[in-house]
Amino acid sequence: MIIDDVLTTGATIEVASTALKWAGTKAVSAVVFVRAK
Repeated sequence: MIIDDVLTTGATIEVASTALKWAGTKAVSAVVFVRAK
């Protein structure tokens, strides 16, 4: 599971999920506390 404080472009979650999948993770979930406008 990825936990991020602010979602602006989604790049952090995208890179982290790609790394987790590359490492063999079968499912990735993400939680974000605030979405920037």
